[in-house]
Amino acid sequence: MENEDEMCDSGEQCSEESSDMENMEDVAIRRKRRRYRHPEHLKFPEESEEVEFDWALLRNLKRTRICTVWACKSSSDWWEQIVLTTWNDQQQLEMFRMKRKMFYHIILMLGPHVTRQDTNMRQAIPPDKRVGMAIMKLASPFSRYYIANQFGVAACIVRLATCEVCQLLKETT
Repeated sequence: MENEDEMCDSGEQCSEESSDMENMEDVAIRRKRRRYRHPEHLKFPEESEEVEFDWALLRNLKRTRICTVWACKSSSDWWEQIVLTTWNDQQQLEMFRMKRKMFYHIILMLGPHVTRQDTNMRQAIPPDKRVGMAIMKLASPFSRYYIANQFGVAACIVRLATCEVCQLLKETT
């Protein structure tokens, strides 16, 4: 017997064909592991049933997505509670470089053009807020990020509102 070292589990001598089959199976397993690098596809012999259950739970959680609408919570209290209600004409003049009467005249003039509809995702920004963002950006050295924080909107909305108001003012004059 040339291959006395090769013994099968049952104590019988294994042939070269069975060892070749085992090598081919090992190669196939290695190929699968290379193909599926994601941990959920790999099966390791040392894993217990609890770990298998955790992987199955993870796989199911990953497959079932709960679609939700996300938005950053922001506060527009500065605009709604302070500027519109408590500021006097002098404070309005310092921040927006115009009196309250002129500010509301511009809102009346541009309001129908900048009004948007509410959607299922979010409420529309009121025209006074849009015009206020644009005028504050044009009248002050503050960055659009600061203005966005004060008004409780994103910085891109400040930019869009500013461009829109400037375009409308150019067209109406």
